[in-house]
Amino acid sequence: MWISAGSKRGEPAENLAPGSFPQKVIHRCGQLWGKPRKYRPDGGFVNVRSVDKGMLGSRSLASPFAISYNGTNCSAGKTGGRRKLMSKCRIAITADTYPYASEVTNLVEAPFAPRGLVEVIARLGAIPVVLPDVPGARGEDYVDLFDGLIIPGGPDVDPTLFGEEPKWKIGRTNYKRDLFELELFRAFYQAGKPIFGICRGCQLINIALGGNVYQDLPSEDPQCTIRHSQGAPGGYPTHHVTLVPGSNLFESLGEKAYVNSRHHQAIHRVAEALEVTAVAPDGVQESVESHDHKQIVAVQWHPENMWQEHPEQLKLFEDFLARVKEKV
Repeated sequence: MWISAGSKRGEPAENLAPGSFPQKVIHRCGQLWGKPRKYRPDGGFVNVRSVDKGMLGSRSLASPFAISYNGTNCSAGKTGGRRKLMSKCRIAITADTYPYASEVTNLVEAPFAPRGLVEVIARLGAIPVVLPDVPGARGEDYVDLFDGLIIPGGPDVDPTLFGEEPKWKIGRTNYKRDLFELELFRAFYQAGKPIFGICRGCQLINIALGGNVYQDLPSEDPQCTIRHSQGAPGGYPTHHVTLVPGSNLFESLGEKAYVNSRHHQAIHRVAEALEVTAVAPDGVQESVESHDHKQIVAVQWHPENMWQEHPEQLKLFEDFLARVKEKV
């Protein structure tokens, strides 16, 4: 690959070996339009003139392909006619909506995501992108922009989406968010891209694939004897789960894990496309995975609030990003 790199136009070109993308030269992702140029942090720029065919086979930069760079390697993939230079995996995180009245105008119905979730994705070298729900959004407009999807916790899932009417003890719901996340999930699922669900995200994934949930676990499941909506601070672990051998989670956490618990809904009927991979001592289903143990991993607890003091929970995010990189 020929790259001219300098602080101003006209400095000598540098002939790099095929496939070599030094991080000090190419700093971050950007689209290459017309006369491609990439600015460095020091104010200089990089012009990409052509792509060595040894890197992309018979394809050239004029082809509708992307070059993604994760710091150690480059890979090519279709981008529907656009040409992009990517430095890191991009992870879509669906946003919750601030539900309370506020004197701050822009806080009213403002989208947000858990700080611990955003930080852990960035710490592990990927780019977290928080997506607010957009009425009428199409998953196909999003899926090619991202390498993986995280559906985090939030309010209860609207029961009409799994064929039930709301019962007395159901909590706050957000139908607009439900529809947006279902649309994104279906697009990422059909594209074969990795998906990680947390708490509500675990429940919504199960619903999207044909399962259902208890609208209120304590009143509907007579075997529920553990307090699953803990009184302790949210990041503290409060009960154990047993992991199923051969599962993705078993590989990450071992036979047992000590987890936090902040939910009053839980998976009831498991979708056929999923299998249960963790169970609480009272039998509540605490995680599901796709049968290949790769595309979908979803947990009922909140590892984004635990990894800071319980490093074993960091492995869940490391594993997710490893699965993402396998697909890039």
